[in-house]
Amino acid sequence: MSIRLQEIESALGPGCQVLGSHDIIINKVTTAETADRSSLVWMGSQPTDISAFIHNCPAAVFIMPLPVSENMVVPEGKSIIFTKDSRLAAITILSRFFRNRPAWGRHLSATIDPEAAIDPETFIGPNTVVGKCSIGKGSILYGNNYLYDGVKIGNDVTVHAGTVIGTDGFGYHPAENKEWLKFEHLGGVQIGDGVEIGANTCIDRGTLGNTIIGDGTKIDNLVHIAHNVRIGRHCLIIAHAMIGGSCVIGDNTWVAPNAGVLQKTNIGEGATIGLGAVVLKDIPPHETWAGVPARKLEQHNKPEQST
Repeated sequence: MSIRLQEIESALGPGCQVLGSHDIIINKVTTAETADRSSLVWMGSQPTDISAFIHNCPAAVFIMPLPVSENMVVPEGKSIIFTKDSRLAAITILSRFFRNRPAWGRHLSATIDPEAAIDPETFIGPNTVVGKCSIGKGSILYGNNYLYDGVKIGNDVTVHAGTVIGTDGFGYHPAENKEWLKFEHLGGVQIGDGVEIGANTCIDRGTLGNTIIGDGTKIDNLVHIAHNVRIGRHCLIIAHAMIGGSCVIGDNTWVAPNAGVLQKTNIGEGATIGLGAVVLKDIPPHETWAGVPARKLEQHNKPEQST
């Protein structure tokens, strides 16, 4: 793949400033350590000596944050793109020019229910099983996934390998003889547009209604989301998190690795749950909670009372 610097400038828009040659072609994005003359290197911060770094690194194009260095001389055949958010610039370039998307279609080993409604512009990977489900345009299901009946997946959703969506939740009630009676799960799972779900994650179906994942939410590997959970838009649910049944999580919430949220708990919009926290009660919007049991972060910083 050959990409001209002018194409990159166009993709980044007017917020970037370019020093050096504009007539450059790159074909890869790499680290400085592995770069060659056809590489673009992204940097999260400016090096102490930009001139020496640019001179010694063989890459052709560098992206780094503003400000533009005064009196900077860029070697011939090289270019520096200065931008307010260099990480966002790198994401824009990678998604626009280097996205690794499989060709649309269904692998021969996939098993798909004849009543499933699947957009033609989707990818269904090897050994994946799709029940009576709907899958929107641009969605990708990698290998060894299992979708039970009643799962609705929106547009541009990615589900990584080994994930199970729509299994019954862990719902039981004791009978008089101490036997556990199963609560039948008749609901489904509804996943919005632009959601990404990591490998080996489990999302349970609702009991009578649906488990809901909002648009743009990103769920990491090895996450468990129980029945009737409602997760808002643009949330981050990170590895090994456990969301108990019937929890409601507001938009733009961040749940850190290994966190657990007790069933029927409400997490307010924009809240942050810290690493390994155990949440036993509702969290108001825009607060950060941490610890076991979880409490507001400011409470952890208070000096201990003498006795």
